[in-house]
Amino acid sequence: MIKQLHFTSFLILAALISSVSYGQSPNLDSATIAVQKAQAFFDKEIKSQSRLFNGTAYLTYGSNVKGTATFDDLSLTNGTVVYDGIRYDDIPLLYDLYLDNLVTTSFGNAAMVSLIKDKVSGFYINKHHFIYLNQPNERSGSEILNGFFDLIYDGKIRVLVKRSKKLQFSTNVETPYYFTSKTTYFLERNGNYYQFDNESSFLNLFKEKKNEMKKHLQENKIKFKDNPEAAIAILARYDEQI
Repeated sequence: MIKQLHFTSFLILAALISSVSYGQSPNLDSATIAVQKAQAFFDKEIKSQSRLFNGTAYLTYGSNVKGTATFDDLSLTNGTVVYDGIRYDDIPLLYDLYLDNLVTTSFGNAAMVSLIKDKVSGFYINKHHFIYLNQPNERSGSEILNGFFDLIYDGKIRVLVKRSKKLQFSTNVETPYYFTSKTTYFLERNGNYYQFDNESSFLNLFKEKKNEMKKHLQENKIKFKDNPEAAIAILARYDEQI
């Protein structure tokens, strides 16, 4: 059965690639996309043997832990992941903020698997786009930015959010452990990453534009502390206009 499935999938893959090769001079992007779609289809067909399921086993937390380790407290939710250069759509995903691992399920939901982190270039879940970084901060020369970052603005500058959770200890006998959330913001400009924590430290990154940007918030009746991520995106966009 497996051999037959492999052969059928191979024929489909070959046909899809052939249609790109012998079509009317498609551009490189369309050819690349077609091959990626064919590869994703092939991987989907062979299910448990797919390269997507070659991570490590993921174990859930015990009942003695209060709260969840996951992004937005979500259970498995369908999303998109680019893994080992291939895009997979409508894949059940779970993002563990404590371990900073992206998790999916193996064939038939028999087991949960943590994907190999450095093979995940990015993923989309619950309307958020996360990208993987593992590089030195050129500004500091020593700090390494590693892990998944929520890309909330992508223009001439980029704004990224590092979301994480910590496991804390309590005196509650039934649930002696609980999770707390932490959010760290970064602005990326010309390969340099600047960390900021609030409205003041964010505006200080723009110096001569600081007063104009503060006025822009006031005119649009936007309060940074009420919705910092929306305010950051609006100000980043405004920075490119002035």
